[in-house]
Amino acid sequence: MTARNWFVFAGMIGGLFAMIVVYGVTYDPKSPSSKQDLVAVVSGDTLRVSAKALAGAFAKDRRRANRAFENRLCVVTGPIVGVDNNWLGEPVVKLEGNRAKQMVVSLIFQKAEQGYVDLLKTGETISVLGICVGEEPRYGIRFKQCMLVSRAETKGE
Repeated sequence: MTARNWFVFAGMIGGLFAMIVVYGVTYDPKSPSSKQDLVAVVSGDTLRVSAKALAGAFAKDRRRANRAFENRLCVVTGPIVGVDNNWLGEPVVKLEGNRAKQMVVSLIFQKAEQGYVDLLKTGETISVLGICVGEEPRYGIRFKQCMLVSRAETKGE
């Protein structure tokens, strides 16, 4: 074999290897399964879901949950586990999600909502309207442009 033949052979093997890698990365064995939303109850265009059910859906099948919730307007309900500000100064409220996977639901509010967010306490249950951005390993399941819908005081207050 000449050098040119070896070069063509190596290129074909490299291309075959690249196709196998791309297939392995994009293959989703669960994608042909049912196309229905996992745990969401559709009421018009807004999905209503609890933070625990949402975290459970992402823990069970991240891709399927992303298809169901990403870029969708949702009302999320759950107990608060933390209140903070992000690096942009926007208030962030974290709801309890899946304790086993240590997954939280992060709700990012506008800066103008800071006064309302400051009144929230750890342990109380709230419902928030926001747009699901999806799940990120570092931040959990994220919602942006959130607005407080309802607030239930904890027992004993």
